[in-house]
Amino acid sequence: MFVNYKTSGIFLKKIDKGEANQLFTIYTKDFGRLEVMGKGIRKMASKLRSQTRILSFSDIEFIQGKAGKTLTDSRIKEKFEKISLDLDKTETAEKIVGLVALTVRGQERDEKSWQLLLETLYFLKKTELRESHAVYQYFFWNFMAGLGYRPQLDVCCFCLRKLANEIYFEPAEGGISCKSCRPKGERDCPIDAGILRILRVFEKSDLEAAARIKFSLNQKNKLETISTSFLSTIL
Repeated sequence: MFVNYKTSGIFLKKIDKGEANQLFTIYTKDFGRLEVMGKGIRKMASKLRSQTRILSFSDIEFIQGKAGKTLTDSRIKEKFEKISLDLDKTETAEKIVGLVALTVRGQERDEKSWQLLLETLYFLKKTELRESHAVYQYFFWNFMAGLGYRPQLDVCCFCLRKLANEIYFEPAEGGISCKSCRPKGERDCPIDAGILRILRVFEKSDLEAAARIKFSLNQKNKLETISTSFLSTIL
């Protein structure tokens, strides 16, 4: 006997299976990450074909069988079309859903992470931005914190003392260190007070405040390096 479930979700990615099927990764309000098979969905006559767009916010129904979950219905609530009209916003949104697909494991409800994802996508949709790098970085650090990987930004992660002028980011240790505690032979990842201040804003402010931060090109590149290194340590 099959059990039918209903929930809301964001379509994160899809993989073609066989001649007509697709396997969807969906982040949902009630179940967290789901892998759901859309049977026959690539056929032109499929009623679900137009209702399973990546990045769409949808009401979905699925059944749980012995072989896995099968999508039975999907109705788009929000396509985020205004995001797709802006290349920079599109790239940011794709990075965000890609991050969720990459880092969330298993099926577990997480209301805080769900609300953060939904809030961020709606913010991208409605807000005029010169560029949206700050939005991604805000999402990244807050999403990581929600998964249990909040970085230590107040004191050295080794000696627990307040930091002096020379500061290093230690991805493997999940925080920042002073010069004297930096592990020997580690690849240098120095940061300045400006980068540290930005990271603290991401941690303590809301999305609207974070989006107003103006980065220099050097700061943008440094933040990208730090977030990429941090992510690689937890995968």
